[in-house]
Amino acid sequence: MSHISSKYYLLFFAIITILACNFLPTSSQKFTPDTSTWSFSLKTISNSSIAKIDSSTFWNPKEEYLQISPDGKHIAFGAQEGEKKFIVIDDAQGKLYDHVTPPVFSPDSQHVVYAARIDKKYYVVLDGVEGKGYDDLGELIFSPDGQRLAYAAKEGNQWLLVVDGIEGESYETVFDPVFSPDSQKIAYVVSDGTQQTMIVNDVVTGSFEFIGFDSTVFSHDGNRMVYMAVKDEKQFMVVDGEIGRAYDGIAQLFVFSPDGSHYGYIADRNDKEILVLDGREEGIVDTIYNIVFSSDSQRWAYVAEDDGKQFVILDGKEEPRYDGIGEGTPVFSSDSRQVVYTAQSDNKWFTVMDRQKGKTYDGFQYLTFGPDNNRVIYRAQLDDKQTIVDNGHEGKLYDFIGEPVFSPDGEHLIYFGLFKNGIGYLVIDGIEVRQYSDIKTVFGNRVYFDSSTQFYYLVAKPSNSNIDSIDLIVEEITDK
Repeated sequence: MSHISSKYYLLFFAIITILACNFLPTSSQKFTPDTSTWSFSLKTISNSSIAKIDSSTFWNPKEEYLQISPDGKHIAFGAQEGEKKFIVIDDAQGKLYDHVTPPVFSPDSQHVVYAARIDKKYYVVLDGVEGKGYDDLGELIFSPDGQRLAYAAKEGNQWLLVVDGIEGESYETVFDPVFSPDSQKIAYVVSDGTQQTMIVNDVVTGSFEFIGFDSTVFSHDGNRMVYMAVKDEKQFMVVDGEIGRAYDGIAQLFVFSPDGSHYGYIADRNDKEILVLDGREEGIVDTIYNIVFSSDSQRWAYVAEDDGKQFVILDGKEEPRYDGIGEGTPVFSSDSRQVVYTAQSDNKWFTVMDRQKGKTYDGFQYLTFGPDNNRVIYRAQLDDKQTIVDNGHEGKLYDFIGEPVFSPDGEHLIYFGLFKNGIGYLVIDGIEVRQYSDIKTVFGNRVYFDSSTQFYYLVAKPSNSNIDSIDLIVEEITDK
């Protein structure tokens, strides 16, 4: 089901992972773009250093200890001083602790939280402010709007939920807090040792032998909620408080349509998997993957596997069968009229749209429609090279290509193309407009837009043998 084989995945990390190795070229290469052929103008608005990473103190035992904010403008990472650990947020060094957890940015990029330990006590550190000490802590969860924080905390042999700094009631166990998309509700599970209970905004909504961990899902408007529960060794979904049909198992892949009017999930009976759509059984096959609704909530699709072949079921109708269907597909256009997916036959991958096969490649990623829905874009693998394909037109081959990003108005497509010798390019509409030989990492492997004309990206540049400068580069693109 993977788009790109493991060797290409490793190549990605070899090229762009910070501090892994230095890909600076041994010789310079002059780059003078012919701007007279451009249909646009490009200028650098600013290039400022927001942080420094010292390789002698950089501490990243796991990849998640180095985090970029969702808006791509800030960085947080782990560091150490002797046996002590601390978190650095941009250029601000935090307090030294015996241990720290990976930093977590809020969805709005305005806050950072992590847990820290001093001796046997654990503390939540929010925006550099240390909270109350507890005997243990659960996962730290921001609300979607970034304004609220929740976590389970242990005092003695009891657990409680802390929301916005306020402690709730104590239980034997508290786990799996989930905010609704509108950030107004929080659901969590508690246990008294004999049963587990779902609580939403401090109101009990149901008690069962067992409630599935990480199974709680809210609709996009926050008005509907579902979770998996167990009774008498049978599993079922509880939708808006109503107990659904019992099955041998529930795959916990539950999806609401964008408007919340429809839902789908995968159930198991007699070693077969069943798509349950709005409570009715739609299909019985060996395996089901990736339920998808269109943006208007009127269409649906999923990937099925039967007798060793994979295929897409689109609006209840079976598409042709293949050796495999690409992970993360099918994809609906934003107007809900078109759908595209990737498929594999004879170890080659290709797109399928309106049952028509595209050109074969060795792998795919970033399959999407353009903003106007008239273009299909993806990154394709050709042996050990990568290219961006835009409506069937292949771009230049690189060793690695970052995520392609459209400008908000859909006028421009921007991505980074890198070579193993350390030379990298900023590519706009297929044109190499900037060359870089002093960048070790492009964080996020993409650019971010502030507006239709202004975008930015965060990079790591070496400033001396041990120090990397983390620079925020802002560019402006305008039509000529």
